[in-house]
Amino acid sequence: MPDHYSIEQPSSRQLFRGTITTLGISLLLLITTVLPAEFGLYPTGLGQKMGLTELYSAPEVMAVKDPSSSSSGSGIQEQIQTAQPVAGLKHNAVVPARQVMQKDTLSLTLQPGQGAEIKALMDQRQSLIFHWQTSDAMVVYVDMHGEFPGAGKDEFTSYWEGQMKEASGTLTAPFKGTHGWYWQNNSAQVMTITVNTSGFYQGGVMP
Repeated sequence: MPDHYSIEQPSSRQLFRGTITTLGISLLLLITTVLPAEFGLYPTGLGQKMGLTELYSAPEVMAVKDPSSSSSGSGIQEQIQTAQPVAGLKHNAVVPARQVMQKDTLSLTLQPGQGAEIKALMDQRQSLIFHWQTSDAMVVYVDMHGEFPGAGKDEFTSYWEGQMKEASGTLTAPFKGTHGWYWQNNSAQVMTITVNTSGFYQGGVMP
C-alpha cells in the first residue's frame, strides 16, 4: 500500500477552459432569464417564449403635492400615485393619445421689473416638448411649475428654477392641471421671450 496519494493538479489550460465555460453559461442565463424577468428586456426573444413576461412588472410611481398645501412646503402631504396599465400595452412607457399633437409658438414682451406666465392645460402623463429663449440673449428669472385645478395663488409645484437665457426639454405632467413658466424681467431693458412647444395638451399654450 503506498504511503501517500498523488493528486493531479489541473493545468493552466484546463483552468482557463473551465473559466470560459462558466462565464459562457452565466452570460446565457443573464440574456435568456435574468434580463427578461427582472428588467423586461428580451434580446433573444426566448424570454417571451418561456413566459417570463409575466414576472416583470414596472409600474410608474410618482409623488405629487397635495393641492391643499402651499408652495412653501408647510403641511405638505405626499400622494403616491401608481399609473394603471392600459389594455393592450406591454409596457407603460407608451402613453396613447386621444388627440392630435399640437404645436405652438408664442411671444411675450416684459417691461423692466415685469413678470408674466405662459401655461398649458395637461392631463396626467401628457408630455410637452419645449424651447424658449430671450431676445438679445438677456438673462431672465424663470420658474417652471404646475398647479392643480382650482389651486390658490401660492399653491403650485416647482419643477425648474433659475437665471437663464434659454431652455429646452420635455415636461411630463405628474398630475392634471396647468403647467408652464413664470418669467421675471429683473433687468433695466425691455425683453421678448419666444416659446415653442409641441406635444399633447389642451387648447394650446396661453398667457
